[in-house]
Amino acid sequence: WVDSLDEGQITYLQRLSVHAKILDNTAPTINHCTQETAQDCKLDTKVAFNTLYNLYLGKDKGPRLASLLSALGKEQIIAPLTSTLNHLG
Repeated sequence: WVDSLDEGQITYLQRLSVHAKILDNTAPTINHCTQETAQDCKLDTKVAFNTLYNLYLGKDKGPRLASLLSALGKEQIIAPLTSTLNHLG
């Protein structure tokens, strides 16, 4: 799925990777950050969330994203982002 990401999704992941490093790991903060970053990238929220579900779960949908990411913790949020962005070059 990584190779099928469009430029908007890649930009979203790049910007989110910067923000993810400073998240306080609460679901409301994560939710705000993911939605605000999607808006900043002019990326539809549904597309943004589908991108993250694929990144973390390998599926288009899943449980509440902010709760999932909050449960994962910072390192487990950042590692897949970094790995994916490194793969994309």
